[in-house]
Amino acid sequence: MAEIIALALIGAGWYGKRMMSLMQTDTEFNKADMTNPYISMEKEQAMRGYWTVALFGVDSRDSSVEKEICPTLSLSAISTRNRRD
Repeated sequence: MAEIIALALIGAGWYGKRMMSLMQTDTEFNKADMTNPYISMEKEQAMRGYWTVALFGVDSRDSSVEKEICPTLSLSAISTRNRRD
């Protein structure tokens, strides 16, 4: 029984790693490029601990954007103040 559980865990780990390797990432991401230099210090202090993230994308099947595409937009506000490490 332990062998079956171990094989299932190894298989799930392999599958998760494979799916993550298919995700496209930006290798030239620079956090400094994403900041607004025109915000006052008071406003910056009030906004500390929060991230607002916008994700844009196109959902296509079989790597084809010529037919049946679905443009997507996701906006998320994330609070890091109550983060549990």
